[in-house]
Amino acid sequence: PAPGDFLNALEEEAEAAKNRGNAHFQQQLYVAAVSEYTAAISMSRQRGFAHPAMAAIYYSNRAAAHMKLDRHEEAVRDCREALRADPTFWKAALRAAQAHMALGEYEDAVALLDSAQVLSGQTFAEAATAAT
Repeated sequence: PAPGDFLNALEEEAEAAKNRGNAHFQQQLYVAAVSEYTAAISMSRQRGFAHPAMAAIYYSNRAAAHMKLDRHEEAVRDCREALRADPTFWKAALRAAQAHMALGEYEDAVALLDSAQVLSGQTFAEAATAAT
């Protein structure tokens, strides 16, 4: 959501789960991070959740945790869901490309890198630096 947007109680709870997931991720507790991001995703699917771009972030964050756990297929699936929720979310395209690279799926990775570059309006090197 944009600064100043009102979040309802469900969205606030989902954001709290995402923030706990982020804290676990920073502590390299990736399984715990996946669990919190999964909780946020579950909340984002409920009636009354009005910000689909927030769900894209939850999926993308869970994809990052899956990648740290070498669960690259799961990361690709989560990135696909993130892009479904927000087709302009270049970071999800970049993460999907990284997961495809880890799986040896180079053609898919290149296509997603091109997509990330177009979506971000940056060169690949700039987008990769911004994603870290």
